[in-house]
Amino acid sequence: MVKDRVNLAASLSAQPLAGHASSSFGAEFALHQSTVSTAFHPSQGKVSTVVASKLSQGISLSVSADAIFGQQDPQSGALSDAFKFGYGLSLG
Repeated sequence: MVKDRVNLAASLSAQPLAGHASSSFGAEFALHQSTVSTAFHPSQGKVSTVVASKLSQGISLSVSADAIFGQQDPQSGALSDAFKFGYGLSLG
């Protein structure tokens, strides 16, 4: 394994008097021409991933995905899952 190619992070926040706690975990992997970043937020039920790649001089491509599990609909109150996908191309 090559040094400085993987970054890991974790966060924990607690408010004992309010009875609230949250946490998040993340990782970033630097490949030869690409970077893969992912994050997990258990308290929100959210997973996010971004893949960014440098195709050539001045051209980059990004692909992202978010998944949110057990999100409550504000109108009906029902629990549902939500998924978002996207891509971007940068020239210049």
